[in-house]
Amino acid sequence: MSQQLLLDTRLLPWAALFPERLPEKASRLMGDAANTLYFSIVSIWEIFPDIHKDPFDRLLLAQAMREDLTLVTADELLASYTGPILKV
Repeated sequence: MSQQLLLDTRLLPWAALFPERLPEKASRLMGDAANTLYFSIVSIWEIFPDIHKDPFDRLLLAQAMREDLTLVTADELLASYTGPILKV
């Protein structure tokens, strides 16, 4: 079954630079050509930690909810939020 997946900020650099760090489930989901992968501009801002105190997780979740996406994350705190979140 194909899914539209919004990737968490942590997964972006891992996928691009350190694929061995990706959780196995994330690797499978991201490698499945049937899935459509999305990332948010919010993730780019979040990479610079001096700019925020983590309101970006809420923005990612809000985007996922608004655009009918599933937010894929390896972040324990983010995964504890209610919403369309898939913990990997």
